[in-house]
Amino acid sequence: MIDEFDEDYDVLVVGGGPAGASAAYSAAEAGVRTVLVEKEEEFKDISCAEGIGTYLSHLTPLQVPDHVVEQDTDSMYFSAGDTEIVREGGFYKTKVVDRSEFQEYLLDRADAEGVDIIRPGKLTGLDFTEDYSVEEAVVEIGGEELSVEPSYVIAADGVDSTVGEILGVKEEKERSVGDVYSWEMKNMDIEDPSKAQIYFGDFAPGAYGYIFPKSETEANVGVGSSREGENMEEYFEQFTDEVISSQAKSAERVVERSGKAPIKYTIPDLQYGDFLFAGDAANQNFKPFVEGIVPGIICGDQAGKAVTSKKDYEKLVDKKLGKLFDVSDDVLDKILDIDGKYGDEREDLLNMYLFAYLDPGGVGDLADKEVEDIEEAIYEKNSRLNNFSENFGYKLWRLKTLVTGRA
Repeated sequence: MIDEFDEDYDVLVVGGGPAGASAAYSAAEAGVRTVLVEKEEEFKDISCAEGIGTYLSHLTPLQVPDHVVEQDTDSMYFSAGDTEIVREGGFYKTKVVDRSEFQEYLLDRADAEGVDIIRPGKLTGLDFTEDYSVEEAVVEIGGEELSVEPSYVIAADGVDSTVGEILGVKEEKERSVGDVYSWEMKNMDIEDPSKAQIYFGDFAPGAYGYIFPKSETEANVGVGSSREGENMEEYFEQFTDEVISSQAKSAERVVERSGKAPIKYTIPDLQYGDFLFAGDAANQNFKPFVEGIVPGIICGDQAGKAVTSKKDYEKLVDKKLGKLFDVSDDVLDKILDIDGKYGDEREDLLNMYLFAYLDPGGVGDLADKEVEDIEEAIYEKNSRLNNFSENFGYKLWRLKTLVTGRA
């Protein structure tokens, strides 16, 4: 951690989450003097389901250490009323981690590489030119305001980005932020700890419920929605009392993990002059699950490389994850498009199809069909995708990304 503050840092990173810690490490690894400012003195009760998809592990600039992993799941169970399917392996394998421990690991890694870390501290001011050339940043540490004159600022400061607000680049958009109401729970009777569980139904219009197991008796349980301002606590109570009652009847709430998740790009560009945005501040997560830990780490790493190599940050991200972000954007557009249009039962099945298959075009073809036809399409596609030839297709995709370094 920091011993003495120096106003001559080359890179200021705002935010110590996955994207910020990764960006700081990457910049310092290249020999650039880097300081990271994180408002939290310690990470507790982080808003997160704590699941990390393993399908991008070979593109991630670090390995998830064993000591932060609490459960490995090898598949996902999807349910909408009486319709149930399981997606196996490939894109549906997950590591459920202790997010607080993982976050400390990421910061310790940056610290060991020479990053000066300020905790707690916060950015309180910026001085910059019309073309976004940074001239000065003001950081508050222990009630004292100190000045730094970095060459670059990497904003990894979350969905309510302070940097974005100060620069005036943040846009107000309808349904730009989603809500999550979630608890880590113990004394559960989880049916199969090797499966993550996703539910759609009357308990949460326009939303979904989930269980991410951490052991046979512990899990992160929650309800997520793309509609900000919904009564999420009521949805959660109905979900646990009615939908998963057999698994949650004796459960106790341990840690609340509720919060907000970025849905749309409220900051339109990844870079404005000397200012780069990463992680939740840049909406760098994959829909429909709003999976942000691994994308944040990868994009943060690219931000650090961009400022030290003078390469185009947006092109680096596009080359690395651009195709996956394109699919994510299409999936989100379809989720918002079908919301409230087709009746609850049909919409539940369409959302189930989207979550399970990430196929917005297929949903478009099914939207006007009868419930029975949608169910049949879901089962038929699942049978086909779970057979050997389709799993072989996943292996070919993984091989391609290993060779090219791009998803």
